[in-house]
Amino acid sequence: MDNHNSPVPTGPAGHQDSAAAADLWRFAPLADYRPPSPPVSSAASRTWSSLAWLLAGGGDKAQPPVPDREALQLLSPEQLARLAPVPDWSAAAASLAHALGDWWRQDRPERPVRLLIGPPFSGQAEMVHRWGTALGAAVIIEPTSEQILGADVRWLDDWPDAAPLWVLPRLERCFLRHAGGLSLVRELLDRAQGGALGCGLIGCDSWAWAFLEHAWPVGRPDALAVQAFAGEGLARLLAGLATPRSGERIRFCHGHSGDDLLSAPFAEGGPVPGAIAHLAAHCRGNAGLAANLWRRRLCARPDRDQAAAPTADDRPAEVVYVADTIPEIRPSAGCGEEEILLLHALLVHHGLAEPLLHELLPLPASRTAAGLRRLQQEGLVECRHGRWQVAAPAYVAVRELLRGRDYLCDAF
Repeated sequence: MDNHNSPVPTGPAGHQDSAAAADLWRFAPLADYRPPSPPVSSAASRTWSSLAWLLAGGGDKAQPPVPDREALQLLSPEQLARLAPVPDWSAAAASLAHALGDWWRQDRPERPVRLLIGPPFSGQAEMVHRWGTALGAAVIIEPTSEQILGADVRWLDDWPDAAPLWVLPRLERCFLRHAGGLSLVRELLDRAQGGALGCGLIGCDSWAWAFLEHAWPVGRPDALAVQAFAGEGLARLLAGLATPRSGERIRFCHGHSGDDLLSAPFAEGGPVPGAIAHLAAHCRGNAGLAANLWRRRLCARPDRDQAAAPTADDRPAEVVYVADTIPEIRPSAGCGEEEILLLHALLVHHGLAEPLLHELLPLPASRTAAGLRRLQQEGLVECRHGRWQVAAPAYVAVRELLRGRDYLCDAF
């Protein structure tokens, strides 16, 4: 097998220099992960997309004229790529390299394999991939579903033993929640912890890790997690991702009041608007998820000639509005047990192809397909590259639903 190619997605990076961007990311033992506290109340933090944060206001009071909310228009993909690209995972990987050090260069490291755990949309797989490729590591391709269900150890026997270092970005794709779907990952972790595979770094989704710890306690106190982003850190990240036009600043303004929420470059020394702090709390410190929700709210008014306003230093500014008209996607009152089973399976495996859902769930294929279509119509799931997964705008609400129904949830 070819272990040197892995389709880990990439995304555009903002204007922020790599050193400054890397400084935003912190890593700590998994047990030390703490989500940020909401700035006002837990109820407000759970409703970032409601009027609770929209009425907070504050910030620079030199507001631009506020257009009718109905007149705001969605930005083009090209505009979003400049104003709100995905986080710079390469910068995060540079910070990860500092946190990990060079343990893998030791002749006999006490722990030859390290882990990085993160919730959905947080980029841990991309960080692991970039950390590995920067060091020339072999990138391991996950086993196929047939190899997993058949406990085909040839996948492990073909491990690249000639490479001094390897990375496995997605451990969640190395098992299936099935009677025959755990043997291969158990053998993988046994060999890895025993040093039989050499030195490597494994990335794993937090839901998959919660399931593996429950199904087969693996005990990894040295596993790392990306530290949660609180309000100021998130504001710096979002501002750093945006790329102002030459000679201008960017003002991200409240779509209802016109108050300034954020500026790019980041304005040092000012208070962090409540909207950003609420967003950080709503996403439990997950910077990738927060950036996704932020990007979905950015709008402009039709008259672009009027979309520039002076800033405090008299520099022209591009005005971008943060709309309040995109409703939060939440499961409907009619979301039944079959749909909840589907949602949980998708989170535990960080997405699944539809045929595999038929294998893993106690549902006829027709009802599995119908359940997916219902969830898709509600905006709770989406299909990307043949894999169904929980949609980012619905993730927080789906997690709350599963937690309220006493389903096994992650620790993030």
